[in-house]
Amino acid sequence: MRNSWGRGMYTCGMQERGFFGRVWDALGVFILVFLATGAALGVGALGVVWFLGEEVLGGRTSAEAWAPAFDCNVVGIAVRGPIVIASDTIPAEDCVNGCPVVTAADDVLEYLRTASENEAIKGVILDIESGGGYPVPSEEIANAVAEVGKPSVAWVRQIAASGAYWIASAADTIVASPNSDVGSIGVSMSYLDYSGQNEEDGLNFNSLSSGKFKDTGSPDKPLTDEERTLLERDIKITHANFVAAVAANRGLTVEQVQAMADGSTMLGAMAQGSGLVDALGGQSEAYAALATAIGEEPVICWAGI
Repeated sequence: MRNSWGRGMYTCGMQERGFFGRVWDALGVFILVFLATGAALGVGALGVVWFLGEEVLGGRTSAEAWAPAFDCNVVGIAVRGPIVIASDTIPAEDCVNGCPVVTAADDVLEYLRTASENEAIKGVILDIESGGGYPVPSEEIANAVAEVGKPSVAWVRQIAASGAYWIASAADTIVASPNSDVGSIGVSMSYLDYSGQNEEDGLNFNSLSSGKFKDTGSPDKPLTDEERTLLERDIKITHANFVAAVAANRGLTVEQVQAMADGSTMLGAMAQGSGLVDALGGQSEAYAALATAIGEEPVICWAGI
């Protein structure tokens, strides 16, 4: 059974979708473009969503009211789960086995602004455990890290893939476990196609739109060759932007990054040899790098906690 929703009588046939399924429904999203590892999120990772409709991914959460304690000199920011524009109020039924964790750019940008403007704050540490997310919030966070004006360290634990690696690449120093997954520089797109099921069910899909590309990605019809060409164009542009950003952040050439930008991850030890990581280690090594960068012992206030 499929649920119908909103604009233009589109249908989205995802049953028991949970939090992200409802976001899909509410936005009217049919095309998802991801920059990350598909296995990391189940839906992909660094993702671009094309839609026309209301924004449902909430507003600010605790970031507006958050301020570091008086006795800390470093702002710590945890990058967890899918990277999105803003956090949402998650329905209670989705929290039976624990609520989904996301990294909201709106919140992180506020934390970084606080770190930049507070004279007592000497540095920033990013504790990264994420397979990526949407490209725009990943880019926004990466740019804010690069422009924070304070020494920054990215500490990669199990995974910093795609959008999460885009963020990590903007830090002054990246410390990663030798066994972590790093990279996944690339873009993927996915869409649903229910046209075959519609035919079996005896349903005829009729679309009225203002242009031939307006219903591109509708799950009720296959992509045309022209539509596929259009979407592949956008994938290539997003991919090129991703590669250029990593090259600039890491002091590599575009050609060097492009040679690694096939969407795969690599272990931290290999990433260090490829210039994607500066040092290998865990928490102690990351904190030591931070202490060297700020010239004093780091006392960390974790944002939003």
